[in-house]
Amino acid sequence: MLPQAVINIDNLIATFNYNLEVLIAGADDSGAHLYAIANPGGSYDDFRPIGYVTIGSGALHAVLSLIGLRQAPMHSLRETVFNVYASKRRAEAAPGVGRETDAVTTDQGTPAPIIPPS
Repeated sequence: MLPQAVINIDNLIATFNYNLEVLIAGADDSGAHLYAIANPGGSYDDFRPIGYVTIGSGALHAVLSLIGLRQAPMHSLRETVFNVYASKRRAEAAPGVGRETDAVTTDQGTPAPIIPPS
């Protein structure tokens, strides 16, 4: 291919808006990690210091709820599950946020549902 065409195609791919946001979470010996990647990609934000992040059309509703509930990394699993679920429900006021919710915790890689399917 022509070098200029390759550069143009690469630029279009790198800047195309896929309308996609991705959360990446995990844990290792140093603790839990939480990252968000948004369009057009190529960079990420580390949310470990605050312990939560929201994405999607209801993100503003959810993050304001989590702030109001004073969510923090040192909260218990029980408090965190409640705060996240309450914030998700508040986010349902935004267009495009569905009412269905699946929530699972993992311990040593074993998934455990925390909200029974409806």
